[in-house]
Amino acid sequence: MTRHRRRPNSDEDDRPPICPACGVTMMLTVGDDGELHYSCLECGYPDGDG
Repeated sequence: MTRHRRRPNSDEDDRPPICPACGVTMMLTVGDDGELHYSCLECGYPDGDG
């Protein structure tokens, strides 16, 4: 498996967050309010922002 290193001068990390409950990469989903939220498709953990 190849690991990609972050560029040392890169202050922005545009990778999606990791689920704190199960460790799977979270995905953008559309909530009932029509806004985008990060949710885990593996365990259903919400992003906690509402």
